[in-house]
This record gives sequence, C-alpha cells and structure tokens, in this order.
Amino acid sequence: VWLLFAGSCGPDPGAAEVLEQWILVMGIGLPLCLPVHELLHMFVHPGAGRRNASVLGFWPDTFSFYAAWTGEWSRERFIVCLLAPAVVITCGLFLLQLHAPSSAVTALACFHLLACAVDVVGVLFLLFKVPAGARIRNKGWDTYWRPGTVEGVVGGR
Repeated sequence: VWLLFAGSCGPDPGAAEVLEQWILVMGIGLPLCLPVHELLHMFVHPGAGRRNASVLGFWPDTFSFYAAWTGEWSRERFIVCLLAPAVVITCGLFLLQLHAPSSAVTALACFHLLACAVDVVGVLFLLFKVPAGARIRNKGWDTYWRPGTVEGVVGGR
C-alpha cells in the first residue's frame, strides 16, 4: 500500500508544511476514520442501517466505535460488510493522495488498513469455517451459522 501512495507524493515540501499536513490529516482524518469506518459497515447491513437490528455504538473502555447487525444474514453479505470500509476508505484516501499529495495521507491509509486486520481475520474465518450460502447470526462475541437453502433444499447441494 505504501508504494501505491508513495509514488504520488509530488514535490518535496518543507518541514513546516509537512508538520502542518500531519497535524491536519492525523488530527482530523484519524478521528473521522473511526466512526466513518463503522458507518460503512452499517451501510451494508440489510436496510442500509435503518432497521432495528442495526446497532451503532461506542465502547468507552476501549475507545472503540462498533457497528453490529443483530439479525440473521448471509455469509456473503457479512463478508462484504467486513471488507467495505477497507475498500472504500482506502480508495478515498488514494484519490485524496492523487489530488493533494502528502506523506500524512499515506500514513493514514496504512494505519487504517492495519486497523482493518481485525475485519480481514473475520473474512478469513467466514471463508474457511462457514460454508457458502450459510445463514449467520451473532450473539455478543459468539457467531452461529446454519446451512442456507438452495432451491428449497436445506443445506444446499
């Protein structure tokens, strides 16, 4: 990722300009990234976050925002939900980097992708432990699945 962003850094800015960029990007961008990341998860929920089963919250002990779907949904939709913020925010930061080159934007993109590692682990779990077509439900920290239906047959093919 760093190489994608680093090639578009533009002319070498002065030290004061770099410090200003870092303060601006990290002081505003980083705090905005956290809730926007969770809102993007919620946007992929059934009903785009407008149903009662969509929960957006803040966990003060860990200073963490979270989005959760308390209903049942497909494995595939859960995978898309987990990957959406990594794709959307990283692409947005890449476009910002093309328009306003800064090493601070590159650092923010890398930091965000590092934070997305938890979501990627969830995707790997779903891909390797839950069969395609399965229906999933979360209850707290526990995730349950049952075989989905394909052509009216429980369990599929």
